[in-house]
Amino acid sequence: MSKSKLGRWIGFIFALIVVASLLLYTAKDSIIKGAPNVVEGYEKWDPELVEEFGSLVVQDGGRVKPLSTWAGFELLAINGKRKVRFEDGEGKVKIKPVEWVLDMMFRDELANQIEVFQVEDVNVLDLIEMKHDGKKRRDRYSFNDLKDHLGKLDTVFKDISKKKNGGYDLDSVEDQLMGLYANIQSYVAMSSHLTPVREPMAEEGSSLSDEMRRFSTWVDRWPQLSQLLAMAAQQSASEQDGLRRVSNMIALRVGDAQYSDIALYPASDLSEKTWPKRSKGWLTQYMQNKVPADKDQIAYLREMETLALAYRNGGQAELLKAVKAYKVVVQRKMEKRGEGSTLESEMSYYRMDYFYHSLTPFVLGFLVVAFGWISPATRWGRVCNRIAWVLIIIGTLLVVAGITHRSILMNRPPVGNLYDTIPFITAVAILVLAFIEY
Repeated sequence: MSKSKLGRWIGFIFALIVVASLLLYTAKDSIIKGAPNVVEGYEKWDPELVEEFGSLVVQDGGRVKPLSTWAGFELLAINGKRKVRFEDGEGKVKIKPVEWVLDMMFRDELANQIEVFQVEDVNVLDLIEMKHDGKKRRDRYSFNDLKDHLGKLDTVFKDISKKKNGGYDLDSVEDQLMGLYANIQSYVAMSSHLTPVREPMAEEGSSLSDEMRRFSTWVDRWPQLSQLLAMAAQQSASEQDGLRRVSNMIALRVGDAQYSDIALYPASDLSEKTWPKRSKGWLTQYMQNKVPADKDQIAYLREMETLALAYRNGGQAELLKAVKAYKVVVQRKMEKRGEGSTLESEMSYYRMDYFYHSLTPFVLGFLVVAFGWISPATRWGRVCNRIAWVLIIIGTLLVVAGITHRSILMNRPPVGNLYDTIPFITAVAILVLAFIEY
């Protein structure tokens, strides 16, 4: 065998080793498996409900976007992937971001069993004195796994924050603990979003009317009802017991409301760009008669209660009807505010997934070129070269289309952050290198 031919074979084998190494590195988490994550009794969401719920809108980072987009980034930040896999006792289950958010909001008892928190280094768990026997160094944990250690996590987080604010550099484990703390905050914001309104104030058939069984009614009429409750405190012991139960129930719900940090409902004031959030503590202060009523906050609470009670009383079918009705209400408000014109385009952008799909022609192009190295001066080499050119053109078009589409959605050049800049640099590099190769 001639030296030139031997060199080509060495180059070809080297290329295969590089590709195999990259694939093995990417898949290493799936090679070693521990005990499966089992969520007994899990029921898949209706695809139509998933689509309708995902097309709702949320204001995040100062921008109005589809809930499906927001859910994807939330899940990616917490889980490291945009999909969650587990078992339901009968087989394997795979859910996507919108289904996961539906679980978080409407079935938190199931969501809390799903191993979704990615921990890169178990040394993070050692900081909060959490056992991790049977787990890999890099693994995932459920909220139920972590909840008994939240107090210790909060203490360690405060100590690390003081260190950071004091100008000291954090090591990688401390950085990861800060990230885990932020992820848990985001998780609780979603899982507690409907907690105050998930159950009626009294069961059906009680002395309370249907309207008074809604928590939002108590919030709306609180100035008058608080006076009645104060007057009732002077009555008999049995009436005081009933009063105490109602007061405790209200206090618990007000406390649960403070963790939510999601803006799903537009402000009525057209000049107000920021959508209302419950996490600002308005409800707590209002129920203490410290601030006046906020019609937007009360309307938001009532809309969320309608969704929560629809699922509680009628399951997925009733929730689908409620989501469609809620969607109409929000669309009308958004039209008045001049918002949401790019929502359909943004949903199309994420369905296309330009950058992910561009990887296939680029990887195939590399392999085709590597095969061509075996005999570059022959017809075989020329054919491989032409195929590689077709693949690189397809990949480049996908990257450029993705950059263009995203720039139109964001209404700015593709250099705002790393997510914008990396595809832009990639596209420029490909075009320059392709021109040099030509």
